[in-house]
Amino acid sequence: MINTSFLTQKNQSIDFIQQVWSQIPWSRHAPSDRVDLCLLFAGLKPSVRLSIGETPYRTNFLNTMKVAGFDTAFDGDGYSVISPHKGFAEFILAIDQRNIPHAFEFGQFLGYPDCCARFIDHQGEHRIDELALAFVKENLKDPYRFIDISAYDKGIGLISHVPCAYDCKASLEIALGLKRFIESQECSGDFSLWKREVRSYFNF
Repeated sequence: MINTSFLTQKNQSIDFIQQVWSQIPWSRHAPSDRVDLCLLFAGLKPSVRLSIGETPYRTNFLNTMKVAGFDTAFDGDGYSVISPHKGFAEFILAIDQRNIPHAFEFGQFLGYPDCCARFIDHQGEHRIDELALAFVKENLKDPYRFIDISAYDKGIGLISHVPCAYDCKASLEIALGLKRFIESQECSGDFSLWKREVRSYFNF
């Protein structure tokens, strides 16, 4: 069980981030959840969608986020949405369940830059995994090396979307924002280990 006694409403201080992170049993999460949640905590994503299928743990985890002041919702397919904006979570799940094309709008609510959301909308949402696998980090030139997503599935990244181009300025802005945020965190435990991995991978 995640201890929620230290959490206070809308308290997203550095102490809050450190303590929440250390309380999450990451073995129950996909490695990429670290990137998504760090972007959320840093205020660089308006919401995240995570695949958490195990009901007892999911309930506890989402309750922790609620106590911390986040809006949460989940569907019948094992997906959960977390957002600091009231009413966003249910709304985003409703968009995802539409039978009409919705990749652009959905991407916007998950924090994709407009250009990248349009790119996915044009390519087809069903191709996201294929496009991510086809991403070639060797095509990135400084400073765009920070938008590399080739290790995202291993939990290493500074963005959580497929960039529309190898020189996408909007994606770089997000990546540099998370880089600054990670550098600003002085903490121990799992976050410190993850921070070391990210800094080593991106060499900063």
